[in-house]
Amino acid sequence: MIRALLFDFGNVLGYFDHRRATRRFAARAAMSDGDMLRAIYDGSLERDFESGRITGMEFLSQVRELIGYSGPLDDLQSEFVDIFTPNTPILELLPSLARRYRLVLASNTNELHAEHFCRTFDEHLRHFHALGMSWKAGVRKPDAPFFEYCLGLAECSPDEAVFVDDLPANVAGAESAGIRGIVYRPGTNLMLELNRLGVNLA
Repeated sequence: MIRALLFDFGNVLGYFDHRRATRRFAARAAMSDGDMLRAIYDGSLERDFESGRITGMEFLSQVRELIGYSGPLDDLQSEFVDIFTPNTPILELLPSLARRYRLVLASNTNELHAEHFCRTFDEHLRHFHALGMSWKAGVRKPDAPFFEYCLGLAECSPDEAVFVDDLPANVAGAESAGIRGIVYRPGTNLMLELNRLGVNLA
């Protein structure tokens, strides 16, 4: 029997676009938009930040130096975090799902993004029983310890949980840990997919 639903945040509960940040940086940076995107998000810097190995201030300071940003850190932070938009069809399912299942966030994220989306999506995240985030867990999806951490928050065994994520590699990681998974794409009938795995609102 399914007791818990684990939801990714980015591109499931809310869409994100890192280019919204790098386009803002470009006005005061020494790099092009594309070069910044690769420098910030494709290397070890983001992995370290999302795994909690560096703080928000350390990350911002490194980014400012890396891209040659001439503005203050407060501006850099504001431009960095404002990248999310709501995925309304999924958010509207949460109140009903929360009445029957334990909802747990299962997100690769960092402390700055998390602080921002926890504030701006508070109306929706209040339906969650626990917020599992990589920067607090010290490990990212799809590594097995991340799913062990989230199952602890869910207070259930792997066969009692369903995980929803937009990346097939993350879903494969969850399935390797014994959790049933759904790869979400825009337009996916999530309730139908959940029904197939034994989740229902009746």
